[in-house]
Amino acid sequence: MSRVKKKGLDYMPLDLNVIHERRMMRLIAREGRDALAVYVATLTHIYGDEGYYVVADSALYGDISLELRDIEEKRVAHIVDRCVAVGLFDETMYRQKGVLTSADVQQQYLHVMRRRRHVEIPEEFRLIDMDAFEAKTEKAKADETGGKTASSSAKTAKKTRSRKKTPATDVQTSVATTSEMAAPQTLDAEPATSPSANVAQDVTNCPYSIAQHSIAQHSIAQQSKEKQILPPPTGSPQD
Repeated sequence: MSRVKKKGLDYMPLDLNVIHERRMMRLIAREGRDALAVYVATLTHIYGDEGYYVVADSALYGDISLELRDIEEKRVAHIVDRCVAVGLFDETMYRQKGVLTSADVQQQYLHVMRRRRHVEIPEEFRLIDMDAFEAKTEKAKADETGGKTASSSAKTAKKTRSRKKTPATDVQTSVATTSEMAAPQTLDAEPATSPSANVAQDVTNCPYSIAQHSIAQHSIAQQSKEKQILPPPTGSPQD
C-alpha cells in the first residue's frame, strides 16, 4: 500500500517582524495579547493541514481554544473575525468560501513546497499570480546560482594569485638547497703525497744527506792522493 502524501508543511515560516507589523499592532491594541496567540495558532492549522488554507468553522475554533486553554471558543471566533477585518486573512475567501488564507500564506507555502515537488494552488482558492510567482522564483534561482559561481571563481583566482606570488628568495633558497644536496661532499684533507716524494723529503731533511756524504768522501780521497804525489821532505845541507 502506497504512502499517502502529506499536504501540509512540517514547519511554519513566520516573519520575525510579525509583532511590529501595523495590522498586528492594531489587533493587539484592540484585543490584547490573546490576539497574537490566536493568530499564530490559526497559522499552525493552515500550514499543517492543507498547507495554504483552513476551513473556518466551530471545529477549528474549538481546537484552538483547547490548545490555548484559557481562551474560550467564542473568544477565538471573535479574534479570528478581527484578523480578517484588519487584513491578516483575505476577507473575500472568508465571507464567500468560509476559509482562512492570504496571499502571503500562499507564497510561503509554494516557496517551501517547490523544494520538494511542483505544486499548484487550485484556482478557486488562489490569491496570487502564478506567472509572476514563477518568474520571481526563477530569477531568485538564477541570482543564487550566479552568486555561487562568482564566489567559486573568486576563490579559484585567489588561489592562483597566491601561487604566483611565491617569493623569489624562497625559490633561490630551494634551488641552492637542491644544489647542495646534489653536489658531492668533500673533506678538508691534506694533499696525498707519493712514497717517493716522502723519501726525497726525508733525505733532504737528514743532517747528512746522501749527496753531502758523497762530496765529503770525494774530498777526503782527493786529499790523500795529493799527499802521495808530493816528494818526501829533504834534510838540511851538510857542511
